Amino acid sequence: MQYLWRLDFERWQEIIYFAKTNQNTMSDFSIGLTFSGGGYRAAAYHLGTLWMLHHLKVDDGTLLEHVEVLSTISGGSITGLRYMQALADGEDIDEMVDDVMDFMRHVDLVTDAFEQMDDYDHVNGASSIRTMKDIYDKKLFKGCTFGKLLEKMDEIPVNHYAANGTDFTNGYEFRFQISDIQRNETGYFGNASHRIPQNVIPQIRLSEALACSSCFPGGFEPMIFPDDFAIFHTEEGKKLLEKYGRFGIMDGGAIDNQGIEPLLLAEERMRNKSGNQKECALDLVIVNDVTHVNMTPYVPKNIKLPKLLNKLNLNRLCSYSNWITTLLAVAIIPTALFKCTWLLCVLSSLFTVSAIFSILFRIGRNKAKKTLGNTFLKHCVGDLLSLRFSDLGTMLFNRATSLVTLTSGVFMKQIRTLEYKHLFENELFTNRAVANTIYELEKGETFDQQVENGKLPEYLRPSQAIRDNSQIASKVKPTLWFTEDDKKNQTQERLFAAGRYSICFVLLRYIYKLRTKNYKNITKRHQMLLDLEPQLKEYWERYQKNPLEGIKSEK
Repeated sequence: MQYLWRLDFERWQEIIYFAKTNQNTMSDFSIGLTFSGGGYRAAAYHLGTLWMLHHLKVDDGTLLEHVEVLSTISGGSITGLRYMQALADGEDIDEMVDDVMDFMRHVDLVTDAFEQMDDYDHVNGASSIRTMKDIYDKKLFKGCTFGKLLEKMDEIPVNHYAANGTDFTNGYEFRFQISDIQRNETGYFGNASHRIPQNVIPQIRLSEALACSSCFPGGFEPMIFPDDFAIFHTEEGKKLLEKYGRFGIMDGGAIDNQGIEPLLLAEERMRNKSGNQKECALDLVIVNDVTHVNMTPYVPKNIKLPKLLNKLNLNRLCSYSNWITTLLAVAIIPTALFKCTWLLCVLSSLFTVSAIFSILFRIGRNKAKKTLGNTFLKHCVGDLLSLRFSDLGTMLFNRATSLVTLTSGVFMKQIRTLEYKHLFENELFTNRAVANTIYELEKGETFDQQVENGKLPEYLRPSQAIRDNSQIASKVKPTLWFTEDDKKNQTQERLFAAGRYSICFVLLRYIYKLRTKNYKNITKRHQMLLDLEPQLKEYWERYQKNPLEGIKSEK
């Protein structure tokens, strides 16, 4: 009885609080959602979250239909752009999810792109990202352009969408952004330096935006505007080339892998439109993130070559090559005199090969001396050429891996931290922002302590099945393919499952904190979310037992 009375008291407390607020109706509950980058790992995880939001029912439809702002990066743009296409086409969301899952299951983007490069004729030569763009266009989007999305912007739930890239001319974000606020315009594609004209935006293909958003540095070349776009072959394309010249666009994750900044800009536009600068225009922001909080540590490596090669250096190799060439030349003379034809042919061939190598080594050494002689290493040229190949290989390998760690680890971690602070330390978003991360539920000990300390209810303690699945999902590499081993191990299905049950957990924890802590910065519109608690608990309890429940495997 005491427990029931406490529940009733809490319920009345909610009712009294919400009655005191003078906000709009509950149906106006507005959600901002971001999909981080991370290749197929991100796309599958975000699909799971999207599916779950679609299956949470509210009075006027589904929770997914309350997502008004959507910002996507790289692999997250696979899910985001395909979802926007589904909304414009009136496609069933479950069918859209199945279609994207099948696309990732059967399409190895990198392999297919390289296979098609031989048959690809382009004025700027071969480009793997350009051929990949064509695969997106044929197999995922079926030629869909932003024109179709813009025609339906007044009819679909998402009023602000941005697929984000990075301008490799100036380092600014390059947004493929459409919004219903600027009805006198069709969208905003570009940045302060490069902006695609309004009349061209409807002709840009979803596949082109996805290629720009997902071509990560080192893996692909930049997408070149306008050359790599279908618009290049039109009169508008020629005018754009004259006006802007060529510029490269690459992965948006280089400067904001969580897609938070475009969401904040959209929220600011919404506040400006409403005229209320004091209250956040979004009732809830969900940052869907597959970036692991712990970076892969740098580990130095000592390169070991076969014993015969281990002591070689460029100077010794040139010297050995000269001696071998000389000996072969001397050996050819008596062989010719004794008319030993077969041996003469063998020695002549070896002499030719040795002479060519000797010349190439000498050219290479002289070129290295000339190049290094014009740098700060000019006094070290002799020592560098005397370095053993194993030592040279060790130095080059460790420098390359440390550079990769710096760019993909250190820089990305710092940028992520700054973006999270920008959102979560902003008072406008107090009690209105949550992060749905792929790695959180693998840390079982943390939740055990929280439950034991009374900071978390028992029903939110993740089961061992969920912890195991999260551990597997968080270790998946952010590639654009699933290997045969991935398919056997149900990697794609595990990622989808993680996105599904993680958002259940995050929303249940959010509701629990609202009920037990404070009501600062929330309104009566949040009652709609509180009313979802029974549904969320039901799904959570089912996934606690079997995280992969009901997920279709390979057809």
